[in-house]
Amino acid sequence: MVSMLLSGLWCLKITMLERFKIGLVEILGFRMTHGRIKVLTRKRVDLNQVGIPKPSQENGSKLIFTTRSLEVCGEMGAGKKIKVECLESKKAWELFQDKVGHETLYSHPDIPNLAKQVAERCGGLPLALITIGRAMACKTTPGEWKYAIEMLKRSALPKMEEEVFPLLKFRLLNEFDRISEAQMQGDYIISSLLSACLLERGGEIGGEDCVKMHDVIRDMALWITCELEASENNFFVKTGVQLLEEPDVKAWEDAKRMSVMKNKIEVLRGTPNCPNLKSLFLRENKLEVISDGFFHFIPHLTVLNLSENRTIRALPKGISQLISLECLDLSYTGIAELPIELKSLKKLKMLELSYMYYLRKIPPHLITSFSKLQIFRMNHCQITEDYPEEDNVLNGNNEHLIEELKSLQHLNIIRIWIKGMSALERFLSFHLFRSYTQALQLSNFRESNVFNVLCLENMEHLEELCFQYCESIEEMKMEKL
Repeated sequence: MVSMLLSGLWCLKITMLERFKIGLVEILGFRMTHGRIKVLTRKRVDLNQVGIPKPSQENGSKLIFTTRSLEVCGEMGAGKKIKVECLESKKAWELFQDKVGHETLYSHPDIPNLAKQVAERCGGLPLALITIGRAMACKTTPGEWKYAIEMLKRSALPKMEEEVFPLLKFRLLNEFDRISEAQMQGDYIISSLLSACLLERGGEIGGEDCVKMHDVIRDMALWITCELEASENNFFVKTGVQLLEEPDVKAWEDAKRMSVMKNKIEVLRGTPNCPNLKSLFLRENKLEVISDGFFHFIPHLTVLNLSENRTIRALPKGISQLISLECLDLSYTGIAELPIELKSLKKLKMLELSYMYYLRKIPPHLITSFSKLQIFRMNHCQITEDYPEEDNVLNGNNEHLIEELKSLQHLNIIRIWIKGMSALERFLSFHLFRSYTQALQLSNFRESNVFNVLCLENMEHLEELCFQYCESIEEMKMEKL
């Protein structure tokens, strides 16, 4: 991010240079060119304190400063902001060639093609192109360049670790008793990362705003986690590397956080002993079976994400051993029935059941056993008439499910499907549901051909309203009740 305080020109006096050296800890660097002062800063700088007159038409001064934070632009009163985008491939290649140098680049006939691969791994990020280009400026053998490519595929070059990543560290999430507080901090951190250009806006998916992360920033995050806790081997990440089976347990038995998302794992075997594991992300695999003993010796697991494993049909009974579990995500899975063994999860705070098109049964009193539950999501499910009739809160108009939700005193976020007008009336009769319902999926409304939208008028946090199998509704009206 380059920002300018526009006016005239101002010449920095030699006596002021010492003030930059000894009194300006927030300034990372400066350059004086043809009378203009250019400053690189990461926090707001008091111009008067360092002897720079505030730019104005009267004194004819101009200040150009560079920062990675949009917030600094606002705090410094920038008159004009210029966002430096990632370079397109041609410009990126030109910058990389310039930093490597002609002599090195053509010291061997294989190096130009290898250098292009290295440049492509930088993804157009100027800081990465410059730093890696300089690091490779003395590498004159194909072997060194091939090693660089391999290291970039795995994580990052040592030079990146020394110069780039320390500048990009960000604070990790604290732990909260209430998930809503953690979400607020999460939103704040995401906003801060967007302002600092460490995240980019990624459009919408399913009506939700998304962000995306540059490959170099992702490498930075992985490096930070590994660097900070290298001696304890706390993080195990093998995402999108085409794994066909679970990694050797010896590689992750001491880990606290584990992610093997976006692989092709079909079966989780054995009985791993992982006393430290707190988070396990298995999203987007090809899971079909989880052995009954897999969860027996993971006593401190708090987050389990099994979402988007569409081929799994059942959870193992051994899931009852996860007595510390707080967040369980089963969305987009093929699971047909929630096992009664889930009653052992007394600390559960979030249960995600959305888009479970095959879910047919939830045993009675299972939901009520989650006394600490704060978030319950069960929308966009396949509504059918073939639910098992016995011992099932989904049977009928799901009014039994609504009754069980009423008993949860800590619940503050609901996304749910409602079957029929009578069930909706019962749902709305509980005033707290009006306060914390975010999404409603209304299904099989056959009692009337008119739906009065104002029956939902006090649902202050409602974000999504969906109608399914409501062919009998011919008119939507807004009539005061």
